[in-house]
Amino acid sequence: MLRDGAMYFGAIVIANLANIFTFYFGDVLLSGLISWFTTSLSVTLLSRLMLNIHETGSAGIDSTMADTPELETLRFSMSGRTVGGGEESHGRDL
Repeated sequence: MLRDGAMYFGAIVIANLANIFTFYFGDVLLSGLISWFTTSLSVTLLSRLMLNIHETGSAGIDSTMADTPELETLRFSMSGRTVGGGEESHGRDL
């Protein structure tokens, strides 16, 4: 993860420096030309970084859930209510 973060940071710094240099040292037509590329690169690399973080964080979740036998059994208890919503008397006088 450190390597991915460092590569992301390095690529963004280089792209932003190129963008700054075109603003200050470029002519009117060249000024801001690289900003579209810098924005697209930033969004793409950040998305890849977040996907890598998500993949690393959820690597052990699927393997531990499949090995749990208690999740396969579901038991219901009987209540004192009937299907229609009324209560059963169970020997009581109403």
